[in-house]
Amino acid sequence: MPSGPMLKALREEIYENIEEFKTITHEPSFLKHFGSEFWGEKLKTAPKGFPKDFPDIEYLKYKNYTIVKNEPDRIYLRMTFIDEVREVFKAIKPFNSFLNRAVEEVERE
Repeated sequence: MPSGPMLKALREEIYENIEEFKTITHEPSFLKHFGSEFWGEKLKTAPKGFPKDFPDIEYLKYKNYTIVKNEPDRIYLRMTFIDEVREVFKAIKPFNSFLNRAVEEVERE
């Protein structure tokens, strides 16, 4: 779980750049590997400091921005495993880069 200031910064980054965030999280390769939901708990209402009528408020309700790719253990035995790893890392890179902008800003403060 990110700290309070970090979570606020992540939410602000998403709020201020929602179209970019949606483009990243709706990319077919992202959806293939991680689906359309993030892992973990969500608030029931809009987080403090954000408008309740924001059209994409559901993205701001998350308490963290963790994505998960569940795979059966047998994937590790496949000859194509390293190719799968490369594909997953390629799909996650834009998401990580987006969130890292907010993280880096908080860490500089």
